[in-house]
Amino acid sequence: MRTTPTRPRTSRRPNSDEDGFLAAGAWIIPVGVLGALVGSFLNVVIFRLPRGLSVSSPAWSFCPRCEKRLLPWHNVPIFGWLFLRGRCHFCEQPIPVVYPVVECLTALTFVITWDACFIGRADVAAGAEPVHWAYAASLIVMYAGLIATAGMDIESYSLDIRVPLFTLAVSAILRGLQGLAEPHQIGNNSLPPGLTCVALAGGAGWLLGWPLTRHLARRPTDEDATGNSESAPLGQGSDSAGRETTATNPDGSVTAPCQAAVPLESAPASFQPLPVILLAAALLGLVVWVAAAPQWPTQLAAFHAGQVRGLVAVSIFLIVMILASMVARDADDEIVTTLERERVSARAIALRELICLVPAVAAGIGVFALLRGKEWLGLEWAALLRQFMGIEGSLTGATAGFVGASQALADAAIAAALGWAVRIGGTLAFGKEAFGTGDIYLMAAIAAAGGWFMMLIAFFASALLALVGVIATSMHKSARAIPFGPWLGLGALAALYLERPLTGWFGPAGGMIWGWLTGQNRIGTW
Repeated sequence: MRTTPTRPRTSRRPNSDEDGFLAAGAWIIPVGVLGALVGSFLNVVIFRLPRGLSVSSPAWSFCPRCEKRLLPWHNVPIFGWLFLRGRCHFCEQPIPVVYPVVECLTALTFVITWDACFIGRADVAAGAEPVHWAYAASLIVMYAGLIATAGMDIESYSLDIRVPLFTLAVSAILRGLQGLAEPHQIGNNSLPPGLTCVALAGGAGWLLGWPLTRHLARRPTDEDATGNSESAPLGQGSDSAGRETTATNPDGSVTAPCQAAVPLESAPASFQPLPVILLAAALLGLVVWVAAAPQWPTQLAAFHAGQVRGLVAVSIFLIVMILASMVARDADDEIVTTLERERVSARAIALRELICLVPAVAAGIGVFALLRGKEWLGLEWAALLRQFMGIEGSLTGATAGFVGASQALADAAIAAALGWAVRIGGTLAFGKEAFGTGDIYLMAAIAAAGGWFMMLIAFFASALLALVGVIATSMHKSARAIPFGPWLGLGALAALYLERPLTGWFGPAGGMIWGWLTGQNRIGTW
C-alpha cells in the first residue's frame, strides 16, 4: 500500500459537487430496491445450500413445510411477509422473521455502500475523480456474500465455501474491468507490484501442492457417530466454531452439514412484526437522509455526514447481531461437544496444515528473493512487466485488466496467508482450534473486493466488535462458542469508513517497512 487511496472521489468538474450529490442521491431508491430483491434471493441461498439443495432448481420459491409454490405477491421483499402476517398462505404455519430481516439488512447494505462510494465520503478528497462503478459493484457483491454466510453461520456454525469463492471470483473480474477502464489507477490501494508477484507465487505454490494437501489434511480418526468420515482437502475441515464444509454432494460440490441448518420450528407462533417494522423504518429514514440531505450534518465533531450515516448503519447491524446471538440454538451444544472432541488432536492437525502450506511458503520466498536480488522488488508495473515479460510501454488494454485481476487474487492470497497464520499459530499455542477455515475464505473474499488493507482493518475491527457481542450476550447465552464469521462481515462494513483515515495514519510507517523490504530504505506512503 504505497500510494494514497483515491476512493471515494468527487466529480471531475470542480463546480459540480451539488449536482453530483443530487445525481448520486437519486439512485438511492433503486439501489435500495435492488438490495431488497437480492436479499430475497439470499434467503434462498441461506435456506437451500446448507441442506444440499440447488439454488436454481426449482426456480420458484416454496414453503419448506407444505412445499407448495408461493404466489408472486408472497415473494415481495419485506412487505410480503407483513401482508401474510408471518404465516404461509397455504398451510398457515409461521414463517421465521429471519426472511424479512435479511431483506432489510441487504437493502441497508446496498444503500450505505452506494452512499459511502459516491456521496458520503466525497467531500473527504475534494477534486479527485469519482469512484469507478466496478469497485462499488465488487463491494456490493462481497457484502451480499457476507450476509449469506452470516445467515448460515449464526444458525448452524457452518457456511458453504462456494459463496466466498464466488464473490472472490466476481471481485477479480470486476477489478480487472476497473483496471481496463482506469489503467492510470493501477496499484492504488493494492499491494506493490513486487509483493503482488510474491503473493501470486504463494497461491500458485498452494495449488501445485494440492495432492499433498489432500493427503495430509485427511483425518483418519474423525469418524463420527453417524459413520460419516471427514476426509476433506485442506481448507474444508471443521473450524473453531465447528463450521464444517466437508459434505460432498453427488455433483462434487462442497456444502455445509445440514443437520444443524436453520430450524423450521424457530418461528414464533404469534405474529411479531415489530423488529421488521423498525428495520424497515430505519432503512427508509436512511434513504430519505441520503436523498434529501446528503451533506447533513455538515460537521459533527471530526465526522462528516457520510461517516455519521456509516456509524448509524454499523450500530444497527451490531444491535441485530447481538439480538441474534442471544437466541439459544440446538447447534450450540453440538459445537461445544465437537470442539472438546477435537481438542486432543488440534495441534497434530495444525502441524499437518502447516506442512501442506510449505509449497506456498517456499514459492513466495523464492520469488521474493529473486525480485530483491535483481532489484526488481520496488519497480512499478510497467518496468516490472518489461523486465519479466518484455512488454514495453505503459499499462493499457488487456494488460491493465490482467494486472487488475491479478491484484485482486494477490490481495486474497495475502488475506488467506494471514488467516492460516492465525489459525495454525493460535492452535499450536492454545491447544485448540483458534480460527476457522471458513473465516479464511471470508477474509480472502473481503481482500479480493476491497483490497488487503480493508481486510486487515476488518479483521481487527471484527475482533473488537465480537468482544462487544460476547460481553452483551454473556448473561443470556450459555454456549462457549461464538461464530466469528458474522462479526468479520460487520468488521468489513466498518472498514468501509475506517480505511481512509487509517491509511493516512499508517501510510508513513508502511512506506518505511516497504523501503526496508526493497533495500531502498525510503520513507513515503504505501
